[in-house]
Amino acid sequence: MTTSKYTLTITYDQQYHSIEWDNAIPASMQAQVSADVTDANVHQWFTLFQNILALAGHSERTIMDGACRLAFNEYRQTSDMQRLVREFDLHEFMTPSPAVDEPSA
Repeated sequence: MTTSKYTLTITYDQQYHSIEWDNAIPASMQAQVSADVTDANVHQWFTLFQNILALAGHSERTIMDGACRLAFNEYRQTSDMQRLVREFDLHEFMTPSPAVDEPSA
């Protein structure tokens, strides 16, 4: 049996460019995410990266869009994608409601 140990550390550094008199915006922000992911399953890995993407300023909708593009694309087996559609009962979302599709005024 092989055991692998993983420790993930990501440092996020963002510089803000604002007008000098605007004291409400800091000049920079730094954040560090560390996680021991030795025994993490795939769901825990994706949750960790979801949190990192949120920290980097991505919206929940953008993160979901990225996950769907990862799961459903021309490089995946059609049968695997169909299995996911059945497993997560995505059929109900196949016909979007007009309220979701139309931009809000």
